[in-house]
Amino acid sequence: DDTDFSDVMYGIVHTLEYYPPEAYIKKLIMLSPYMLSHCPDWLLTLYYRVFNNSETLSIFQKNMHLADREDMLKLLDLVAKESEAHRPLIRQLKDKLNKN
Repeated sequence: DDTDFSDVMYGIVHTLEYYPPEAYIKKLIMLSPYMLSHCPDWLLTLYYRVFNNSETLSIFQKNMHLADREDMLKLLDLVAKESEAHRPLIRQLKDKLNKN
C-alpha cells in the first residue's frame, strides 16, 4: 500500500484484468487473506472492480467458498466499512455465505 508508484500499480491492476476472469477471481480469493494484512488498500481496489462488474461479481459469488469463511467475512467487513455504496451488496454476500 505504501508505494510511490501508484501509476505502476494501476497498470498491474489493468493487466490482471486481461486474464480469464474465472482464473483471476479464484486466485484473488485465495490470495485475499495475505493481501488483507499486507496491502488492504490495493485489495479493496481490486474488489471494487470485481463487485462493479456483473460478470466478475457472478464469478466471485460462485467461488467465494474457496476462502476460509472467517477470512471472507473479514474481507466483506472491510469493503462494507470503506464503501457505503457496496454495503447492500455486502449484506447479500454475507447472507449467501451464511447459508452455505
